[in-house]
Amino acid sequence: MLRLRSSLQPRIALAIAASAAGCAFPSLDPTGLEMAWRIQESNLADGEDARRERTCAGALASTVELALSDADEPERRGTFEYPCTLGRSTLEALQAEPSDVFVSLHPGDYEATATLVAQGGLFQVAATETVSVPGRSQALWVPTFELVTVDPKLAFVGQDTCSTVRLTLRYADADDLVPDDPEETDGTTGGGASSGTDTGTGGSGGTTPDADDALVYRTGLTTDTGVSLAGDVTSCADLAPTQLVSDVDVGRYVLEVTVDEGPACPISVTFDRPQRTVTIDLANLPCAG
Repeated sequence: MLRLRSSLQPRIALAIAASAAGCAFPSLDPTGLEMAWRIQESNLADGEDARRERTCAGALASTVELALSDADEPERRGTFEYPCTLGRSTLEALQAEPSDVFVSLHPGDYEATATLVAQGGLFQVAATETVSVPGRSQALWVPTFELVTVDPKLAFVGQDTCSTVRLTLRYADADDLVPDDPEETDGTTGGGASSGTDTGTGGSGGTTPDADDALVYRTGLTTDTGVSLAGDVTSCADLAPTQLVSDVDVGRYVLEVTVDEGPACPISVTFDRPQRTVTIDLANLPCAG
């Protein structure tokens, strides 16, 4: 999304260094590019409306790189890097106050590429836009990064030791999600601030009695053999040794395993690369007494 700020607001430009030596975009007037970003899930198992926004922690993201070049003079270019939490915001929050990410630019057209970089550089997501900076005003660009998806495998052993099993994939932490209604949060943790901005802090935060239901990743998510990952009962005898789960958004999760209607055993899993196998021994779960 690209739009213009309707009024000029006093601000201090961030001290950022261009990767190309001697490259700068000076301007005597407060013209330039204000930037923020959103991170949205890609999995469509529950439909388009079920895709949720993630905080930087929830997306396993560390930085955002911004590459700018003058559309009329391509040799004038620069690359800037920001912590992901500095500009992760919501459209509602940006109506209340400007983003902390601002690049001073002469009026004109610029080719912009923003790249969301994961922790450890395991994956990147890019967005591009032609940005028009008008005279004596500021352009606002809010790209939406679509999360990378992976196809993890679940490997089961011990099917002959049980009758039924329930599998439920949940978000590991409510703070990995941007709340639908920022007013519902206490404003203390990342993604849960009343302003809708990202503080970058994780933590379990406050939970409500129905928090477990809210943290189910997808109610319609199944493996390639039709096994539910939303808590439906599956016969152990019918459980294939290897199950493929398609198009899971990268992030931190808890896979709850309930054998023969006993207590749920939560297994922490992080899906951050194309191939990840989670082995589940139904006869010897990690939380079994």
